[in-house]
Amino acid sequence: LAALCACGEALGGEALALRGSRREGRKAAKAAGKEEARDTDSEEEEVEGPTFLEVRLVELELENQPWHMVKVLVPIWPQVAKWWTEEDVDLIPHIDQRITGRPQVKLQIQGGNPLQIGEAEVEGVRATVELPEGAVLHELSIRWVRVTADVGPLAELGPIRALLVACPLRSPGGSPMLTARNALSGKHPLRWLLLPWLLLLLPFVAGSSVGPVALLAGACLTLASIACLSFVIAVLIVLVQRRCVLFTRRWRRLWRFRSLARRSSLISAAYGETGPCCICLAEADEREKLIALLPCKHAMHAECYSSWVGADAYPSQDLICPLCRRRADAVGKLCP
Repeated sequence: LAALCACGEALGGEALALRGSRREGRKAAKAAGKEEARDTDSEEEEVEGPTFLEVRLVELELENQPWHMVKVLVPIWPQVAKWWTEEDVDLIPHIDQRITGRPQVKLQIQGGNPLQIGEAEVEGVRATVELPEGAVLHELSIRWVRVTADVGPLAELGPIRALLVACPLRSPGGSPMLTARNALSGKHPLRWLLLPWLLLLLPFVAGSSVGPVALLAGACLTLASIACLSFVIAVLIVLVQRRCVLFTRRWRRLWRFRSLARRSSLISAAYGETGPCCICLAEADEREKLIALLPCKHAMHAECYSSWVGADAYPSQDLICPLCRRRADAVGKLCP
């Protein structure tokens, strides 16, 4: 029994030793796995490329020309603006032409010296520029320009570098109508001079975005509009000219009559001084209100003759007598 117990104790000790060695092997394998993972992470860190900072660009106000897009962009952070102004940086654009949505230009700017942002250092910056619809991407131009920005903290830096992004725009359907409406919606005083031309070119503009048949129809409508507008303008010119001629003749006759009345001569008798006025057919009660046209000596009221001379239906360019139609060379007043 004692020998059996001793043998059992020996076997139990060997089993415990075997279990302990297995545990130690597992611990060693875990430690080796952790060291391999650390080595892999360090290798990945060594392989990882330079770091870039995503920045937002601010567009300075600039008047765009029709069918041409121009943007002047500066970073909103003064540290970035100062860095790419003072350093010799490289600009790498990448055009992202999407199937849906507006196209974009992704910019990567990298310099020889890193950019210090607080306690961190980055190799460069990245930015995204939105382009309008219809932009001609193969004619896109991006270059550096010097500007003075009045945007917050950038005003203290003075002249800085800015990105000039320019590209032409295609003419989509409906854009001519939008351009015409924008031209008339401004407050410029010359916009009313553009209104007749826009009305004439309206069929051409409306048909230019559909096809050649519509373009031909638009051209015919344009010619018809030109003919109608020419006729209306000719009629208006004739009417205005007639009114101007009538006004000029009336003013000249009145001026002639008043000048003769100021230099009137006294006469003792005239034809019709005791009868009714030949113009208003009213009785001549007061001799002071009567005048006599010379040399025919026909008497009438001065106010009635002045009204008749100033009428649009006056039959002559000169002063004439309403009774005998003889030309009046002078005006006489009756003696009281």
